[in-house]
Amino acid sequence: MAKILTTLCCLTFFYCVSIAQSGELDPSFATDGILLMDLGGGTDTPHDIVVQPDGKILVGGVGTIGDFNFALVRLLEDGTPDSTFADNGVYHYNNTNGSDLLYDIELLDDGSILLAGSYRHPFSSPPANSDFFINKLTPNGVLDTTFGTGGIIIEEIDLGLDYARGIIVTENNQIAVCGYSHVPDSFDKRNVVLLYNADGTLDTDFGTDGIFLWNDIGISTEMYSIALASDGNFLVAGYANPGGANRVAIYKVLADGSGLDPTFGTNGEILAAVEGAGRNIQVHSNGNILIAGYAANPVSGNDFAVLAYHPDGTPNTDFGVEGIFKVDVYTQDYGNGMVIQSDGKILVVGESGDGPFGGNPSRFVTVRCDEEGVLDSSWGGTGIVETVTSTIFAFPHGIAIQPSDGKVLIAGATASTGGNDFTVVRYGNYIDADGDGSPLGEDCNDANAVIFPGNDETPYNSIDDDCDPATPDDDLDNDGFLLADDCDDMNPGINPDAEDIPDNGIDEDCDGMDVITTVYDVVLSQQFSVFPNPATDWLNLHYETTALQPSEVIITDVMGRKLRAIQENLEGGNIPISLSDFPSGVLILIITTEKGIVMKRVVSE
Repeated sequence: MAKILTTLCCLTFFYCVSIAQSGELDPSFATDGILLMDLGGGTDTPHDIVVQPDGKILVGGVGTIGDFNFALVRLLEDGTPDSTFADNGVYHYNNTNGSDLLYDIELLDDGSILLAGSYRHPFSSPPANSDFFINKLTPNGVLDTTFGTGGIIIEEIDLGLDYARGIIVTENNQIAVCGYSHVPDSFDKRNVVLLYNADGTLDTDFGTDGIFLWNDIGISTEMYSIALASDGNFLVAGYANPGGANRVAIYKVLADGSGLDPTFGTNGEILAAVEGAGRNIQVHSNGNILIAGYAANPVSGNDFAVLAYHPDGTPNTDFGVEGIFKVDVYTQDYGNGMVIQSDGKILVVGESGDGPFGGNPSRFVTVRCDEEGVLDSSWGGTGIVETVTSTIFAFPHGIAIQPSDGKVLIAGATASTGGNDFTVVRYGNYIDADGDGSPLGEDCNDANAVIFPGNDETPYNSIDDDCDPATPDDDLDNDGFLLADDCDDMNPGINPDAEDIPDNGIDEDCDGMDVITTVYDVVLSQQFSVFPNPATDWLNLHYETTALQPSEVIITDVMGRKLRAIQENLEGGNIPISLSDFPSGVLILIITTEKGIVMKRVVSE
C-alpha cells in the first residue's frame, strides 16, 4: 500500500520549485497548489470541474447561501476568481423553495455552459419533491434566455425525488441527460435518459415524448454518468441493487430511446460481478469502455476501481486483472471522477481514508494507470498521490486536464469548523503523447512526432516543424513576403517592394520585367514603324535593314507589365506580331538595338 502525502505547506524542496513534476502540487496555482473558497459561510461542495479552451477553469457544485443551491465559479489560470464572469466570478441560482444540487457541467463549442442537477419544489406540494434541473449560461455567466424557459429547464419525471446526474452534447448538438427517479411510494429508483433539442425543448421522437425510463419494477438503481458510444448510442453507468448488494451497472440505450441495445452485454445491460458502483463512464481512444468507481473489498473495505469492456459489452480481460484495475489505499476508497489523458493513461480521483472512526481522515487521492490497466509509477513516484486539505475530512469529485500543458486539476470539498469549502488542487504533469521527447506545453503538436522544439524547419510545407513561429517557413529570405508573392525567396533584396535597378537584367520588384532606360533618339526612332495602328489581329514592325536589326522586342501594357518577349526571327526588315493573345488597349513595344532602345505605342482593338 504505497502512499505519498502532500499537505497545504511546502514541506520539501520539490514543492518549492517553480515547475511541478507529475503528481506534485503546482506552486504557481493559488496557495502552493491548493485553492480553498468559502462561498457563503456554509457547506460548499464542488462536483465537477471543466477547463475552457482559453485556460479558464469552471468549478460547479453546491453552494450554501441559505439553502443548498447551484453554484458555478470561474477561475483564471492562476486560481484567482474571474471577475468578468457572472457576479464577480460566481454564478449562483437561489431557489427559495429549498435545496438544489448541481452535479455536472458541459461546455459547448460556442462557450456556453450547461449545468445539470436537481431542483427542489416547495415542500408542501408534494413533500420532498425534486425534479431534473438544467441551466444554460452564456459565456459570461448569465442565463441564456433563448434556452428552455429563461435559460432553465425543470423536468418532472414523477412525483418524488428526481436527480439529473450527467449531461453530454451529441454530435448534432442535442443534449442528453441521465439520472434516476424514485418510484412513487417506494424506495426503488429507476434509470432515466432524456434528450433535448439545442433550444431546450424535449425531442419527442426520443423514447416516450423525449424520455426513456427503465428498471421500474423490483430493483433500485442510480445512474451517475453518460457517454456517447462510437456508434451514436448512449452509455450510462451507476449501480443496481438486484438482491440487496450494489453492483456496478452499465447500460446501452439506443439513440432513438426505443429501448436498450440487445447487442450489448445481456440485452443491453451489464451487471458486473463487482460489488460497488460506477461513477464515471468514458470511451477510450483504443475502443475500451471504461467505468471508474469503487469495488467492495471483503478484507479492507472499498478499493478504487476501473473496469474495461469491449464495445459489445464483453469484459476486456487483458485490462488490469481480468478486466479490472483496483487500488487499495486506505479502508474506504471511493473513485468518483476519471479523465483519459491524450497519451492514453487513465487518471482516477476520489476520496480515501479510514472512515469517521479511523486514524486517517478522508482526503483527496488520485491514482493513474496506463491504458492496459497497470499502475503507472510515474504519477507521483508510485502511481498514487494523496493530498490532505483538512484534519476533519475532504472528498473530491471532479478531475480535468489543462489542454495547454497537461496539468491536472481536481475539485472537491474540504471540511472546516464552519462547513465545507470549495477546493481546487492542481498538480504538475508530464504528457508526451507522440513520444518525441517534448511534453505537452512545450510541443506545439503533441499528436505528431515529427513536430517538436528544435526540429529542422522544412521550407514551404506550411508546418511549424520546430515549434518556433519566428523560424521562416514560407519566407526564407525574411523580407516579409511569402513565396507566392516573392519571385526570389533566397534574396531579401528582391521582393515586390524593392526598387528595380534599370538595365541590369534583374527583376528586383517582381513585376515580371527589368526596368529599361529608354533612349529617345529621334533619328533611331524614325528607322522603325508600326502598322496598322490601331491594329486588330496582326501588327507589323518594320525597320530599315541597311541601318540596324533589333536584338529583342518586348511588348508590355501601359502599366509596364511584360506580356511577351520576342528574340527570334527578327531579321528581314519586317516582324509580324499576332495580337490574338493581347488585351485590347494601349500596348508598348520596347525595341532593343545595338545603338539604343526605341519605344513605340500601339492601340490594339
